Amino acid sequence: MDIPNTTITVTTTKLNSKIMIQWNSGIAVTTSGGDIDEVSFRVRRSIGGVDADVREDNQWSYFSHSNSWHGPGQFHMMHLDSPAQAASTAVQYKLMGLVQQTNGKIYIPYGESGQANNMQIVAMELDT
Repeated sequence: MDIPNTTITVTTTKLNSKIMIQWNSGIAVTTSGGDIDEVSFRVRRSIGGVDADVREDNQWSYFSHSNSWHGPGQFHMMHLDSPAQAASTAVQYKLMGLVQQTNGKIYIPYGESGQANNMQIVAMELDT
């Protein structure tokens, strides 16, 4: 599932650049309980309309006994990508997530009561 407002685009200045992307946010998860639950995240890259999954992480695993709310917590993901692109290419990255349970939901960005739902996304082309 796409996580809204987690997309960032970098226009490269060099041939075959390396690009570092970071997401940092508050997070919470709901589950319907009774199963081992796992939250997975995927980074999807798009160049010229062609999508490729470039990273997948299983961030959390836990056992839930009943309908539960897990969080708030802190989410941080960093990825170093080598997209093999030409100079002046727009490279887009998007964060996707999945709760490995039928009725599970991810709340990201998430802030506790009275706090803003903030997310920081950083993407930079590295000079290698």
